[in-house]
Amino acid sequence: MGAARWIPAAPTLAIIERAAPRWAWLACRLHGVLLPRRIREFPVRVATLLGRPLDREERDRLIEARLVFLLSRVLVGLKITGPAGGGPGRRLPPIEIDGADHLRAALAQGRGAVLVTGHFGLPRLVKPVRDALGAELVAAGAPGSSATVPIAGDVWARERGVQRLRDELAAA
Repeated sequence: MGAARWIPAAPTLAIIERAAPRWAWLACRLHGVLLPRRIREFPVRVATLLGRPLDREERDRLIEARLVFLLSRVLVGLKITGPAGGGPGRRLPPIEIDGADHLRAALAQGRGAVLVTGHFGLPRLVKPVRDALGAELVAAGAPGSSATVPIAGDVWARERGVQRLRDELAAA
């Protein structure tokens, strides 16, 4: 994957979108032998969340989608943290930011905004986008993540985290 840092992102993503479904199809026919365990077990986790078993077609579609997503995420991560000397703008195509006008207007008035992203997204894109917009960041999340304010643990630990988050936001 090291060479992927030097190849433009758009063609590489197109290759992933074409090759990953074929890889997933073959891997599913071979009972997951060609897949990492976390992709092979993903349909089981989804079935548990849904509270019902998945049929073969649903499992195959989930494995294909998960494989495309994870490979794309790895590629974007390589582009963001790629070789020294180039900013993210030189390794990634332009990032479209829905709501950027609202954020700029809030910042111009001395106000802030709250950005919520799920763990399944591309949190590594938050920093380059924030830098491009010139916005300060106070991040809350699980310990060990890129969060500046950890929010986890028992109810009292989470409450302390929320209070600290309020203090950080007030100071920003």
